[in-house]
Amino acid sequence: MNNNHSQDSYKTSDTSLAAYLFTEGFQIIDIDYSNPRAEFVFKNNSPSLAEAVRLYSIGKTQVDAATYARLHRKLTKLVVSQTPWTEGVING
Repeated sequence: MNNNHSQDSYKTSDTSLAAYLFTEGFQIIDIDYSNPRAEFVFKNNSPSLAEAVRLYSIGKTQVDAATYARLHRKLTKLVVSQTPWTEGVING
């Protein structure tokens, strides 16, 4: 897992983590394909996002399984096809 922290954004190449964060309401603003592994870029690196990442890493999360599975499949398809991120691309 490649996680990059900055004040304005949070990046991860972990598709499962990205799907979890998205189900928790954190906003993806981009998918960066410039590195060997695609990175999901989230809107901000807030304390609540950091706590969600911590809970995920220790296996203490609870999400709707069907929603998570759907989002994980869609994010994986986006990465495989290297589709640019646009608002609403997950819902389409």
